[in-house]
Amino acid sequence: MIAGLPNETHKFTKVPSLCEETEGWRIENGSEKVDNAAKDIYHPPVIENRETDMLWYSKYFYAEAHQNYLGLDDEAGPYVLSIKQEENQYRCILWLHSGTERLCIPCKPKHTLNYTEIARLIKPSLSRKKLRLVTEPRLHIDLHSYEQHIAKRAYKFGVLYTKPGQKKEEQMFGNEHGSEEFNKFLDLLGTKTLLKSFNGFCAGLDVQEDRTGTHSVYTKFRGYEIMFHISTLLPYCVEDPQQLERKRHIGNDIGIIIFQDSDSNDQWRPTIISSKFPHIYAIVRSTSQGYCVNFFIRNTVKAFFPPLPFPPLFPAEELFKDFLLVKMINGEREAIRSSPSFKMNSINQIHLRNIYKQFPNIQLRKNLSFSGLEWKKKDQSKFVVDLVFDKLNQEQDNSEQVFTYRSIFAGFPHEITCCDVWGTKILLGTSVGLYTLSLTSR
Repeated sequence: MIAGLPNETHKFTKVPSLCEETEGWRIENGSEKVDNAAKDIYHPPVIENRETDMLWYSKYFYAEAHQNYLGLDDEAGPYVLSIKQEENQYRCILWLHSGTERLCIPCKPKHTLNYTEIARLIKPSLSRKKLRLVTEPRLHIDLHSYEQHIAKRAYKFGVLYTKPGQKKEEQMFGNEHGSEEFNKFLDLLGTKTLLKSFNGFCAGLDVQEDRTGTHSVYTKFRGYEIMFHISTLLPYCVEDPQQLERKRHIGNDIGIIIFQDSDSNDQWRPTIISSKFPHIYAIVRSTSQGYCVNFFIRNTVKAFFPPLPFPPLFPAEELFKDFLLVKMINGEREAIRSSPSFKMNSINQIHLRNIYKQFPNIQLRKNLSFSGLEWKKKDQSKFVVDLVFDKLNQEQDNSEQVFTYRSIFAGFPHEITCCDVWGTKILLGTSVGLYTLSLTSR
């Protein structure tokens, strides 16, 4: 099926080959067999694991009464359990180096759970013997900072313009200007933005003295900020044949888009750019039929969605932009999560271990009620006021939320205790059994 066209009988000429086989990398050109691949390009590409970007602690805990417990497990290492009692439920966050788990546990009126019971319900295998309550406000600040660190709200991608026949990175980084086709492609990606005094995500670009160029391309996409490092908009230095200022930015991006004009017949190799940091290359070529795209992905990065259609041609520009940005975002997320180059689990473990070591002499406290935080009222009131102002400032600076909510089904006859997404259905867990809710477009 041709991307962007519902009519499968539409005839296309031969699809160009954009990639040359390279050791250590795999090619995606739409011919791969992918389980559960969307058969219809009109299924919108989905950003994977968006729940990891939810700022639960900032939104529900940070300026509210709750309790934080520090624990130590032989296998999981240091961890934190945050619990907040709400009407008919406990809202919980379990902070682990392998990932953060968020859960709401329902409870009946006048029936309370202690923290060890809650920890067992969330993760039965976790050791609860060394759990201890920490009431110091400093831990709230640490957890808030840690959540901001692990939540990904902005991305930077490189965009490198290549002319036909160019085989070396010095030639590509040395292109002072792009073609008309390239400039049209940049307009599709986002808005050409003045960098000076820019107050959004700048991706390391200078927004005060124009030392990294005067403009770049920026967009907001599904609640995320994306700043592009454009090779032809970064400073060009006549005395520097390697154009290190341009390479310094693009060569340190996890995902890079390589753009080729329609008259190009070149095949791309990841080894052209002498940098070990890029893990995903999107090779985009303008054609008379639309945009053709292939991907180079390091073998250390596990497979991620969405899969390319075959042939990988996108006549509709907006559909192509949607697909390309989702693919690049999912690729960066999977690279950070699975590639040994980034060692995110080790980094998260270091953060949690540092938090754990800051509070070494806290006494073990059992069977505490959840009526509120147990610090001195004077300290609590001052701290909460500070947090409320800080929280309001954050909401003003980040008004666009990752998620928007809408009702999809009303009048369900049973109490829902948990749910998950299963393909195009929602799996609902209730006290009387499991149900599936099918989602159909209206």
